[in-house]
Amino acid sequence: MEHTENTDKVIFEEEYTKPSSTILSNPSFHGVELSSLHRFVLVFAVIVTCFLVLLWSRLELNEAQVALGKAQTTYKKALEENQRLQVELSMLTSPSSIHEQIKVWELERNNKVVDIFEVTEDE
Repeated sequence: MEHTENTDKVIFEEEYTKPSSTILSNPSFHGVELSSLHRFVLVFAVIVTCFLVLLWSRLELNEAQVALGKAQTTYKKALEENQRLQVELSMLTSPSSIHEQIKVWELERNNKVVDIFEVTEDE
């Protein structure tokens, strides 16, 4: 029987080493060991923080786009007004345009001008 006991001892003897997993073990942070719940809370806090930063950046980007659109519209209107005023100024100061406008508005008539003087009795 001794022989079978030795065989049983060899068969049932646990020579397997337990795998040590650094992923599943409780990590330590400056000597403080974190439990699984703390790890979950930490991961959740990081994800929430990333989401909030993403949301904030999207809102800021939308506000910047709206402000840029308004500024572009204002700039376009100012450019159009500037061009209109330059055309009007050049039209008013150019001699040829003045003559053209006189003809278009029919301000020049070939009428003889008669000067009328009032005669007083003293003369």
